[in-house]
Amino acid sequence: MAKEKKGLVLFTATYPYGTGEVFVEHEISFLSQAFETITIFPQNTDFKERRTTPANVTVVAPKAAVSNNPLTTLLSVNFIREVFVAGFHPRKLWVAYKSLQRATQILNSIKAEAISTTDNIFYSYWLDDAAIALALLKQQLPTANCISRAHGWDVYYYRHQPAYLPFRPMLAKFLNSIYVISENGRRYIQERVAERDTGKIHVARLGCKDFAEGKAPRLQTDPLRIVSCSSAISLKRIHLIVQALALVNDIQIEWVHFGDGPLLQDLKTMAQEQLAGKQNVSYKFFGHAVSAQIIEHYKTAAPSLFINASETEGIPVSIMEAQCFGIAALGPNVGGIPEIVEDKVNGFLLSPNPQPNEIAVLLKQYYAMSHTEKEQLKINARKTWKTKYNATVNYKAFIAAIQQ
Repeated sequence: MAKEKKGLVLFTATYPYGTGEVFVEHEISFLSQAFETITIFPQNTDFKERRTTPANVTVVAPKAAVSNNPLTTLLSVNFIREVFVAGFHPRKLWVAYKSLQRATQILNSIKAEAISTTDNIFYSYWLDDAAIALALLKQQLPTANCISRAHGWDVYYYRHQPAYLPFRPMLAKFLNSIYVISENGRRYIQERVAERDTGKIHVARLGCKDFAEGKAPRLQTDPLRIVSCSSAISLKRIHLIVQALALVNDIQIEWVHFGDGPLLQDLKTMAQEQLAGKQNVSYKFFGHAVSAQIIEHYKTAAPSLFINASETEGIPVSIMEAQCFGIAALGPNVGGIPEIVEDKVNGFLLSPNPQPNEIAVLLKQYYAMSHTEKEQLKINARKTWKTKYNATVNYKAFIAAIQQ
């Protein structure tokens, strides 16, 4: 891939620090080939771990930048406009005030580094305070090229209390483009910004590389091996999987969960109470696992089903990785999940708020399918990854779009 002259200034939450934002890891190798230089502004570096980055990447540590005087922020044109957008709601206005103060700090950090706005594309990985900072930069320097991705929590208002995300009309007005990872998310944003700005909202899907290296493991059907991968937080509703397995008595099941979080111990306790005495169910909580450990499990254990039970999602990278191995997915009909899981084609769609019995019934239905039917699900899962979530295809297309 020939390098363009422009550099890239990338704003992340923590990457390359800590272990989060693994999807940035997938993308950075493509970005580093397309740009001469990449400067990363992580917003939080309070981690012991720092991952290796490509040689042309520079990481700028956050500085204690000065924000606006509170009165200056409250009297700014941007805040006054947002007062009307927020409907004079006190809690929403407090969220907006804090976001604008934080965005001003980020903008001051950019200015402190004296980064050229003519030689660089400014790219926020999330539609968050860093993206608001780039909108402020664009207000001041109209020739700057400022873009952002948008995923799930930074798209859907209902994932927050109050149900609100600040400065969305301003972001759509001033950013050059917003790239959303799902069609559902694109429509959601377009419905909440000025009509004149809807053309700036595009779909740019994430992806993963071919971890299966062109060949998915053979279909393994007995015992039924299922896998889940997510943070142990209430949004992910992992308890539904435990409760569903407790209802299954007539088939052998092995369940593995990858992911850590504040509810992990509660889930272990629930599993001990509801599953430990069952002769037909075995389970294991791996806790935090790096991508290589998950991929190795897919290669060696060859799970048949991946389960997602989330309240809402953008489009989970975890499902893409499973589909790469031809693992059929089971997930609720929420957010962007119907864009990656096609019911009875490459997996199964649950209702938006499934009960444990619904999951249990689908597990039994899958187990009862013929080998040919299961094999077709497997083929279709792999095909979905290849045609829609191949990292090489998607990231090259994204880079071509932002370099235009």
